[in-house]
Amino acid sequence: MATLPFALVGGFWLMYVLGYNMSIASAVGFIALAGVAAEIGVVMLVYVNQAVAAREAADGLHDQRNFAQAPKLIENLCRKLRVELLMLRDIRLHSSNTE
Repeated sequence: MATLPFALVGGFWLMYVLGYNMSIASAVGFIALAGVAAEIGVVMLVYVNQAVAAREAADGLHDQRNFAQAPKLIENLCRKLRVELLMLRDIRLHSSNTE
């Protein structure tokens, strides 16, 4: 669940670098950013739990040697994150086009 603090700190940092002032509109944007970051964090957490459960059911996670396939898990997580971010981008583009 580290996505939420990183997203908010990054948002504030970007506003500072670009010289924007905090306003009601930007506060609403930060609320939306927090929602998206929390959603991505929860989706990734559920995916990790499912992957670990499937691994335990297949042959178990008994010792450190079984964690040798961690790069494969990370690769799958990145693939899932990419799909999630593309979906969120499409939702945002669609909602901005309907106004």
